[in-house]
Amino acid sequence: MTMAKNIFNKYLIMYIIDDFLPKVKFDELSKFVLSNEFPWFYASHVSLPPDEQDINDEYAFETDGFYHMLFADEINYNGMFFDKFLPFFEQCTERFGYTQDDLIRARLGLKQPKIGYKVENYNLPHVDYTFPHDTIIYYLNDSDGDTRIFDQNAKTAPDAKSFTVQQTVEPKANRLLLFDGRQYHTASNPMQVNRRIVLNVNLRCK
Repeated sequence: MTMAKNIFNKYLIMYIIDDFLPKVKFDELSKFVLSNEFPWFYASHVSLPPDEQDINDEYAFETDGFYHMLFADEINYNGMFFDKFLPFFEQCTERFGYTQDDLIRARLGLKQPKIGYKVENYNLPHVDYTFPHDTIIYYLNDSDGDTRIFDQNAKTAPDAKSFTVQQTVEPKANRLLLFDGRQYHTASNPMQVNRRIVLNVNLRCK
């Protein structure tokens, strides 16, 4: 496992870890998720519901995409393919101390190129939950479509409508990004590859 970056500053503590899973385990997981066996479900919006899309940012706009829910504690949902991801969650326990009791939600997302999209564009800044939690973004394939982390945090700016990009993270297969889940963030649609696939995990803070 390689620690690519630790980013500590006044606003943000963020970890970026490359080669998070051993290669054999990652290849097995990635091959399954990218195969025709893995089911995806269409979503007309992927960042914010329509009544919350009044973001004042010339570069941000909503997009559609596909998702697959693995786990959702709030509705007592444990998906049929959750066991396929046990090596990932076991590594999270070993590396960070998270257990399944800490798991709030685990959901995969797939984005594709979008007509009219430009390299400076990104999806709508958002947080998954407003209460204290940690967020993991785990990249399942090499792609363009950077993740943006913004200066604004939902704890201090719960009604933020304009945003300043603080960090960008390039999608890289087997790369893990961990940060305060209340930090506004967003994804981008790819332009150079036909799909960008991530696992998004929300956890109770350690």
